Amino acid sequence: MSDLIGSAALLSKIDQLRELNVGSMVPLPQMVVVGDQSSGKSSLLESLTNIPFPTDAELCTRYATQITSRRDDESRVDISLLPGPSATIERKKKLAEFKRPSLTPEEFRAKFPELLREVNACLGIRTDINNESNSTGTVFTDDVLKIEIRSPKEDYLTIIDVPGIFRNPQGVTTKSDIEMVRKMVENYIKDRRTIILAVLPSNVDIATQEILSLAEDHDPKGERTLGVLTKPDIVKERSGKNVVCNLVLGKKKPLTLGYYVVCNRGADDDDVYKTPEQRELMFNEAPWNTLPRERVGIAALKAQLTQLLSEITKREFIPLRQEVIELQRKNEHDLGALGSPRETETEQRTYLSSIAGKFQTLLTSAVMGHYVQDDAFDKNPELRLSTIIVNRADDLVTEFGEKGHEWKFATKKNQTKLEDVKESSASLVAAMIPQDLNGVIGSDFSVISNSSEDTNASSFLEDDGLSDFLHSLPDFNNPQIGIEDWIKDIYKRNRGPELCSFGGSILCSAFKEQSSRWEDFAKAYVSDCIGAIHAFIRRALNLLCPSGLDDEIWSFLADEVIERYKASLEKAVFLTNVERNLKPYTLNHDYSSEVNKARSIRLGEALRSRSRASPHSENVITIDLSSIDQFSDQKASIDHFKDEIHDALESYYKVAAERFLDNLYMQAVDYCLMNGNDTPLKVFSQEWVIGLSSDQLEMLVGDSHKTRAQRDTLKRRREDLAKAMKILRG
Repeated sequence: MSDLIGSAALLSKIDQLRELNVGSMVPLPQMVVVGDQSSGKSSLLESLTNIPFPTDAELCTRYATQITSRRDDESRVDISLLPGPSATIERKKKLAEFKRPSLTPEEFRAKFPELLREVNACLGIRTDINNESNSTGTVFTDDVLKIEIRSPKEDYLTIIDVPGIFRNPQGVTTKSDIEMVRKMVENYIKDRRTIILAVLPSNVDIATQEILSLAEDHDPKGERTLGVLTKPDIVKERSGKNVVCNLVLGKKKPLTLGYYVVCNRGADDDDVYKTPEQRELMFNEAPWNTLPRERVGIAALKAQLTQLLSEITKREFIPLRQEVIELQRKNEHDLGALGSPRETETEQRTYLSSIAGKFQTLLTSAVMGHYVQDDAFDKNPELRLSTIIVNRADDLVTEFGEKGHEWKFATKKNQTKLEDVKESSASLVAAMIPQDLNGVIGSDFSVISNSSEDTNASSFLEDDGLSDFLHSLPDFNNPQIGIEDWIKDIYKRNRGPELCSFGGSILCSAFKEQSSRWEDFAKAYVSDCIGAIHAFIRRALNLLCPSGLDDEIWSFLADEVIERYKASLEKAVFLTNVERNLKPYTLNHDYSSEVNKARSIRLGEALRSRSRASPHSENVITIDLSSIDQFSDQKASIDHFKDEIHDALESYYKVAAERFLDNLYMQAVDYCLMNGNDTPLKVFSQEWVIGLSSDQLEMLVGDSHKTRAQRDTLKRRREDLAKAMKILRG
């Protein structure tokens, strides 16, 4: 017994945890008595605790009763009511006010029936269950009656009694009451730290006992189920007695903890003064005298229960403490997920301003490409905004270089290649200027490509209904072959009275048709960038806000953000119109240089075909002046102008394309979408939050009734768990 006394402190801690309702959050070591309504449960409890539990129907168990026995120098009994998991705040206050003075064990036993009636009244329990005309009160409740017994002779034991299972409604009991009791029993016996005391009447076939089936459901191996066989005195047949003995001896339906057989006072036992020892004299008779003495009688059962509870408490104490620590962590996480309280205007504005500040901090890192400052960039590729926008520009270079023009330019020998231009230029758009604008890099550009961040962007655009005003790139064919014939046709359709040159209208018409695909490219490219911007906004809000709030914030931002999206598209169309609908003009000296270079190459090719090698040096060729005259005479006027128009068009196209793509990136994307004063990325800011009215704040981030209830529950749980840890560490 000294070892059991040594575990008294642990048992006391477990009882304190149970009072804090920690048992509803984590399994506590406990012993639960379960059985049918007529199984002899009340009589067994009386024998174990010396509490005269009533056996009449009106006062039978309608709620769980926790009976705690502790050894103490002072003899006293205290009763209290513990709220169940479903108790409201008001009910908890009411039950906490149920105070009764301490009683001596003798006073308590004498007043127990009266105390039960007071408890039933406080809990709102109906005792007249057979009177269907009285509909006041409930039949069962998940609240708990706690009885704490202290005396110098008490053993260290805690037993929880739950209502007995019944199958047929009687009086005011209903099928829902049957189900409620069944669920209550299962809630108590399901925990792995619960010892199940299955009370089984000896005079009933054990195979018909539902409580044993329930125990098997939650303890399939029978490792924590202890069978208690009651009412052996009413088993008269020898065969019936042998069945009971076989259970105790483990010959039938064995349990790891085994079976015990006890003889208690029955409901119709007139001799209420008969002692347990006197009742158990029957075990000296056959066949009971063949059973092991440690498996027979209340004393043996009580010693085993005390030992079991002590062992499980010691074994599970450290794991229990760790589980409470984990519960604290989870509770803090759940509380943090709700955010700060948002009941007053100040709390709401502070809370939303904090989110806006974090959003802008994340945005700054995304635009600057400083991804190492936040782990979110590693887990969410759509947040790498600077990289995505640069990649979009590369995609535009590729596709625009291949298919941005209607007709393929004629190839001339010794002309500078696109690759050479790209490598030597530091400009973004210099990489986009081809000789014939065909066959460069790759072809990955589209309004939404197949990368993971683009898949997410597409999803966000569709969910928010933005796909309707954005544009995808048409499936253009490669530029057409035969530009010389096309230029001749342009010349014939637009020539004027000029004698020695072609008119400006010819170049204007040719350029407008050659650049007819530019607007589609511009709108598709900007739409693609809008998709990336939108994916960033939605993902960032999703990461920074508790569930659901990101959608609420977006609903407030949507109109202004979408207007700014549209402004960038309008800028793209404006830039296209400037290039295509105005008279071709440039201050860029590259135009003249390119025209002169083209003429030189063309003349050089013509002269080379009429030259001959010098007999004096391999590096010298000879050209007759008469050949030049002959070449000039043979060149028809229309062919001459065709070449001039081609060279002028190609040279101007290069300059205009470079200017167009530079402006498209700098103005429509970088200024309108990324870094300008009025980009969609800058709508959600702390300044925007300051401008919200109190009604808008309440609508946007005010705590819902559900959230307030969740926060209150988590705060109460935080307090209970803190108290629990203080108990476990004390």
